[in-house]
Amino acid sequence: MKRLDAVVSSSRLVGGGLTAYAAIVFLVGYLNDAMRPGAAAPNGWYGAWFDQGQYFKMFEFISQGALGRESWLYPLGYPVLAHLTSWPYPNDPFVLLNLTLFCLFVWLSWLLFRTFCEAGLALAAAIFLASSSAQFFVTPWTTSVTAACAAALLYVCVCRPPSWLWGTVAGLLAGLMFASRIADVIIGVAIIAVSVADLAIRERRIPWKFVGSTACSLGIMAVTFLVATHHFSGRYLGLYFEMNRSQGASSIWAIPFKLYGYFIDSWTFHHSGAPALVRVVPAILLCPAGLILMWRTNQRACLLMLALATAWTVTYTPFVAVTAFTLTFGSYHYAKVLFPLIMGSACFVCGAWQSRSARFWAIYGVLVAGVIFMPKLITFSKIGVSATSVHANCRLDAASRAVDGDATWRWDSGRPQQAGMYFDIDFGRTAWCNRVVLDNRGSPGDGARKLSVWSSSDGHAWKQLTMSSRQLSPDVTEYLVDPLRLRWLRLRLEEGDTIHWWSIHELVGLRKLSARRTWWLGVLGYRPPAPGATLMTREYV
Repeated sequence: MKRLDAVVSSSRLVGGGLTAYAAIVFLVGYLNDAMRPGAAAPNGWYGAWFDQGQYFKMFEFISQGALGRESWLYPLGYPVLAHLTSWPYPNDPFVLLNLTLFCLFVWLSWLLFRTFCEAGLALAAAIFLASSSAQFFVTPWTTSVTAACAAALLYVCVCRPPSWLWGTVAGLLAGLMFASRIADVIIGVAIIAVSVADLAIRERRIPWKFVGSTACSLGIMAVTFLVATHHFSGRYLGLYFEMNRSQGASSIWAIPFKLYGYFIDSWTFHHSGAPALVRVVPAILLCPAGLILMWRTNQRACLLMLALATAWTVTYTPFVAVTAFTLTFGSYHYAKVLFPLIMGSACFVCGAWQSRSARFWAIYGVLVAGVIFMPKLITFSKIGVSATSVHANCRLDAASRAVDGDATWRWDSGRPQQAGMYFDIDFGRTAWCNRVVLDNRGSPGDGARKLSVWSSSDGHAWKQLTMSSRQLSPDVTEYLVDPLRLRWLRLRLEEGDTIHWWSIHELVGLRKLSARRTWWLGVLGYRPPAPGATLMTREYV
């Protein structure tokens, strides 16, 4: 390892070689992506996916000088950057921008890793980072700007002096985060604020030149963005910010479940087969140990990484798309902002593990095992529902048959499915719920064509839930949502059917329960069915 460190430290070509490797990994991933423009019609992901389609429309309007209110949905920063870099390959205007952001992301992360890791480990961490995160930069996402800017801010605050020049750079980076994703400026400001506070405490002085230049450059960027956004859209923060606000935020009590599902459960229990998850989750499990060890040798880097993690949590976890079912929603790309923290601290463990006693690692191993096996020790329980607490806007007299525990009886709509039909459940009290199972096995083909799920606390004001659904069998469907407290639950048809009725033989609302008494069976992987939930095949947090 020492010989490798000497070679890596002395070679001026390492940075260039690493950047070339990152570019190759990106291009291979791009060319192998079945949804890229030219490989999929029409127009690849720009024609098939909503977000990417909106990016492309904004780019076209900017190129034509015709950007107006009707074409303004997402923040301005990402399409403008694409406009500046689209000339070499206009068929995909974002590919060169994403390639540049990815190479900067990897290169700057490597420079950061060198401040607290040996040269060989720093290079290994950067290669690991490039291999694991490339696929999240291949597809156009505004988070690519945030990830590159966050890595650059960590590099500026850890590796560069707090001068007016680097303060200007830091402000521009934070301003670019604001112009690309609005709320992500919280991440940039948090890193800068913790950096300044650390210098003020450690050196007993405030770097006013750095603070002043940062504030000026960030202010100029922010004012420019706000004025441009208001000019084109009539709103200072555009439609995107208002759309996200209208979706609401998850309960604070659901956040631990969301984070567990987002980073751990997606690999352990979803069995999605995503190669990146298999590589990243072990690093996630080592990350806390790396930060603990890093605190002794490089507190400044550790503090800034903790600031990044905290700001990311505050910014993203209330967002409904950051969920235990993120693979279904395709929002795992949000996590790439944290990859420098995850990879760097995990690789730091490899070089500093001997600095802690065997007792420390034994305790840490037990905690990691507990995190991995925890979902196996938890089961779902059925929420009790009485026959008088169900309602429907058709065939009300038979509604109780959907919750009587007898799958041979059914509730049906009495006529072909029509959009607007609904079925309500009143749990009689506020209850935790994160799963609903609909059983239509007794009436093949009578399942809902398209269903939305709503919640209410009083039976009058309803809020649509962001849920994930999947078929356990052709006539058994489960709907999952992050844990939330509700009293009323509504299932509403969004599409009709000219032939089939809507039938429900059994409807089950499910919630999490405490650990099983037979915990050792859970550890071994045996999961006996919970009452009223015999159709479940996997468990999710």
